Amino acid sequence: MAVSSSNTAGAATVWDPKASLRALDEHDARYSRGFLRCRPEKWVPAFAAHWLPLAHSLGVEMQVIEVKPFKRAPRSVGAAFYGSLEGERVTLFCDGESSRTILASIVPGASAAAEGVVLEYLARRFFSSLRMSWSGPEASSIIYTGRAATLDVNEAGAVRLTFSLNNQSCSAWLLLGEAMTDQLDRLWRRQVQSSSRVSDEPQQIDFEIAHTMLAQSEVTNTLSPGNTISFDIGQPESAILRRAGRAWLPSRLAIVDGAFAFETLASPVLESPGGDTTARISISLGTVTIDPALMSELTQPGAILTSSISAAPEVDVCVNGKPSARGVIHLRNGQTVVLISS
Repeated sequence: MAVSSSNTAGAATVWDPKASLRALDEHDARYSRGFLRCRPEKWVPAFAAHWLPLAHSLGVEMQVIEVKPFKRAPRSVGAAFYGSLEGERVTLFCDGESSRTILASIVPGASAAAEGVVLEYLARRFFSSLRMSWSGPEASSIIYTGRAATLDVNEAGAVRLTFSLNNQSCSAWLLLGEAMTDQLDRLWRRQVQSSSRVSDEPQQIDFEIAHTMLAQSEVTNTLSPGNTISFDIGQPESAILRRAGRAWLPSRLAIVDGAFAFETLASPVLESPGGDTTARISISLGTVTIDPALMSELTQPGAILTSSISAAPEVDVCVNGKPSARGVIHLRNGQTVVLISS
């Protein structure tokens, strides 16, 4: 760490978080702790088993590889079919390459008309399998409603089913409306909250983006207005979520609606407490109080916590976790420095 007593940050520029950090929309944050983290196969445990008799009768090897939720499905040429789930339209889509692999495995050399019939049969069976294997707490009515001429869908969420046919990878996408996306989101969050309780009381969370150590005798002078403190990081891109004075979760910084947001990561957090003769100097973006349910959801890597902390370069400079001065983040030679303002 270096401390300068000049009244400027030298040849430095004020950090602009809105220009340097990822901008996410409310959709990303809304479903990041539920739908986008969920495992849809948990609520259709017998789905794969419904296809084993057909695979056996056709003489093909079929295996489900992965079921994964996404914000959106890719757009490409392929076969699409509509279904209805509790009165809301859902769309089953299979891209051109996967469609060709499926047809070549099941009906090699068939005419175009015959291939169309086979794809429709598989789509009907897909929706029937979903209906019969659904095991969620809320019953679902799922029916096939017809072939889609175009993939004209504005889905709220999508689920990709990756499977193999005779060792060739294929994928099918289920494009969901808002009601079903919300249902899966709600079911998963309920499960996470019940299985990974972090706290029984609301907790205050501090967002720390850097820290350094300083001799206790130097603290007062260092935090004088006009001084700058340099930290051993480049442009701020991450933050540590701290609770009860201890590091809790690492996160990646982002922007949602002009305010800071924090996407939790799976990497470990190393703690650096101060000693008897040293003080821990840290940069804090601010604090929020969150409830126990939200704390449980944030333990999932990729979960996003939004805040009302404006995405600006002004920060708290803390001594051993307590705000002691205000400062402004600057960048000098690619390194983060804080100019003490008050």
